[in-house]
Amino acid sequence: MSAAQPSPTASPTSSNPNDGEAFAEVTATPYVTPPPIATSGDVTVLQPTFDAPSVIVPVRITNHGHDAGDYRVTVRVAGDVPGTGKTLTIDSGLLQPGTSAFSSERLDDPNGLIGNDPHVTITQVTRTPTN
Repeated sequence: MSAAQPSPTASPTSSNPNDGEAFAEVTATPYVTPPPIATSGDVTVLQPTFDAPSVIVPVRITNHGHDAGDYRVTVRVAGDVPGTGKTLTIDSGLLQPGTSAFSSERLDDPNGLIGNDPHVTITQVTRTPTN
């Protein structure tokens, strides 16, 4: 009777410095705040971006008052083609003095009529103070 011979085995090789661990090479791109394009009191609308089939509209509301308040903001976004405008409404929730709310609102634009260079108008800002 003969002794069992060991089976041949293979060992994987890796140039990964964290041998045996999965990794991915990532390059970070710094975030750049879009420029403001419309301002009304405590409300600033930043440059929208086109993300087919939508337009992303960033809005920042900062309570510069001396008491807490709720804000409701209405913004009109339109393209160069007449009749392409859409309206969005943003509610801040309660903002304490000196605090901000930031929202990126998505407007559907399936036909791309608002497009890459939308015209933005802040049509109404209502601030309701709390007691």
